[in-house]
Amino acid sequence: MIRAGPRLLVIPDTTASLVGNLTVTRAATGGFFGIGARIDARPRRETLPFRAARTKALLVLPRRAADETGTVLLENVSSGPAHAILDVTGRFR
Repeated sequence: MIRAGPRLLVIPDTTASLVGNLTVTRAATGGFFGIGARIDARPRRETLPFRAARTKALLVLPRRAADETGTVLLENVSSGPAHAILDVTGRFR
């Protein structure tokens, strides 16, 4: 379960971007998930909007941050918790 706010995913140095399926389920309230390179500690756009108590999935291609952290930011932008599953199917070097 991911409560409202950002979470950082650490990505190997040899990876520039990921390919995967982001699924949101069991959301307490509606909102959206943002996923992408860490830019000012927030993704710049809405990636996956969702409603309360619904399951929704989307193919995503988030870039790895260019700074020394080497992270991808996943953020729940809603007033309640939601379960998120990121099924990584590939990567770009």
